[in-house]
This record gives sequence, structure tokens and C-alpha cells, in this order.
Amino acid sequence: MFDSSAKYFEKMAEDMGVSIKIPRPSKRSLQASAKSNTVVGVGLIAGGVLLSSKAMFTLGIIGLAGATALHYQLKD
Repeated sequence: MFDSSAKYFEKMAEDMGVSIKIPRPSKRSLQASAKSNTVVGVGLIAGGVLLSSKAMFTLGIIGLAGATALHYQLKD
């Protein structure tokens, strides 16, 4: 996912005459991001339920969705 997006934007820049190189995240940094997104997402969901905050609950769902996307990125 990250690699194909980075390649796309590098190709677009090349077509415009600009040379760029987008850094790719390492497997270790992806794992750390997935874990932290999971912890923050669960915390926000719990806080949203306890405080009856729809915004916190929604942000928690988004955090868990991001963690899930990173998890699938790591499997590829």
C-alpha cells in the first residue's frame, strides 16, 4: 500500500520534471504504529463509552481502522 502510493507520486513528480524520493517505513516502525494505534483506539472507545462522547468513540473507531490497515500492510 505505502510502496505503491509512493511509486505513484514519485512517477507524477518525475513527469513534472521534479526528482523526489519518498521514504518507505520499515517493518519495525509499522509494527510500532499498529500497536500504538490499537492502544489509543481502544482507549478512545473506552473513554467515549464512559463519558458518553460520540466524538471520542468515533476517533477510537478510526484509530482501530488505521491499526487494522497497518496490520494488513505488514502481512504483505
